[in-house]
Amino acid sequence: MSHAGPTRLKAVIIGDSGVGKTSLLRRFDQKPFKEDPGTTIGLNLTTRQLVLNGETIQVVFWDTAGQERFRTMTRSFYRNSDLVIIVFDVASRSSFESVDQWLDEMRRSAEPVYTVLIGNKIDLPDRQVSTEEARQFAQERSLVYLETSARTVVTLDDCLMELVETCLSRQRAKAAGDEDSGEQAESQSESVSVDAEAESGGNSGYYSGCCT
Repeated sequence: MSHAGPTRLKAVIIGDSGVGKTSLLRRFDQKPFKEDPGTTIGLNLTTRQLVLNGETIQVVFWDTAGQERFRTMTRSFYRNSDLVIIVFDVASRSSFESVDQWLDEMRRSAEPVYTVLIGNKIDLPDRQVSTEEARQFAQERSLVYLETSARTVVTLDDCLMELVETCLSRQRAKAAGDEDSGEQAESQSESVSVDAEAESGGNSGYYSGCCT
């Protein structure tokens, strides 16, 4: 008797070099914080298996290099993504100012996708981007906003479970919508406009919180 395999989700983590993407990924994978995890060259894949409401979910994280010379290669990573996580360092204004560039690149390279903005390194004393500024920035761009510290946080499981649950809901809603569209196309030939939510990646709103 054959059994269906786990549901797979593709999550891409992007942002400038040095903002802590790899450290966050280690926390998502329940690994301890490393002071110097090394520089990601090109691509690093990590798989995390979760059980949500009795269903096995396999999340494949694509940790991409933030250096400019790898940007062209990174564009192909967005294809078929279910979740894009953009990370910036709250103690580095330049990494925050780069977020729009990452957003533009992502939206040129992929279909609308659920996108989360994470402000990392909130444990540092010399913060340059306030929670309010980042939250306003995210709201204006229809992004979900979270902030955390890969160094001090013990687990990111609650955040991860919430993001995965939202991704699954979106994935299934899209599948149902495609099915309905196919049925409608057989009986009518009307043009359908794309709503604002789809244009913004399907993020119907935002929230701000700390993963602790």
